[in-house]
Amino acid sequence: MRKIGIILFGLILVQTLYGQNYHKMIEANKYFDVALYEQGHICAYSDNVPPKRFFFKGDTIINSKSYSKIYAYTMSPTWGPPPPYCPPFEIDTLYSLQYFFIREDTLLQKVYRCCNGINNEEELLFDFCLQQGDTLGSYLTIDTIVNIVTADNKTRKKFYITDYPYDGAYYIEGLGGNRGPFIFPEPNFEGQYFTMCVKSNDFTIYGVECYDFISSTDDIRNETNVKIYPNPTDDLI
Repeated sequence: MRKIGIILFGLILVQTLYGQNYHKMIEANKYFDVALYEQGHICAYSDNVPPKRFFFKGDTIINSKSYSKIYAYTMSPTWGPPPPYCPPFEIDTLYSLQYFFIREDTLLQKVYRCCNGINNEEELLFDFCLQQGDTLGSYLTIDTIVNIVTADNKTRKKFYITDYPYDGAYYIEGLGGNRGPFIFPEPNFEGQYFTMCVKSNDFTIYGVECYDFISSTDDIRNETNVKIYPNPTDDLI
């Protein structure tokens, strides 16, 4: 019993030392506006893909682990038919369940996603404990780590990755990567996704392309009941 008590005390101490200043990514009432990046601006022509507002709502079990489900509203331009998808935007009243699911380990300060349609294994998406020179996944090397203060007056770690011909890849503690909350952080070049804005309870936390939308988001679901346990599928979800 004494050994068990010591182990439990150690786990609590580790959580206290390393987790007390950690800012979670998966939170209720937080949403991420993500658009397609076209040659230096967000007016997207290619692939005819409109911006979306992503958020977390509910959980599902995959391989005995709990994942948050990701939903999204679709945005449309207010001034005419697409393309291009340029601001100002209005937001749809319907939201739909997205392809990936997200799991966050607040003790280890890591975020995982599942599943990729090929197998049911989760992938490490963000690691907020890495140091300069460490590698995220198999090929993303951390070049620089800085502290930034976001609009909610929280100090967050920002990880830069420059293993590419084009700079611009990064991810931020609690906010995800430059390409959104569930896409690996890679540079924005020509037709790439990027995070326009992150808000919590309608308060802007981060971003330079934050817009107020003219239509309200009624709670109307476009959802398939998702219960995946213990394995989603042997082939595709």
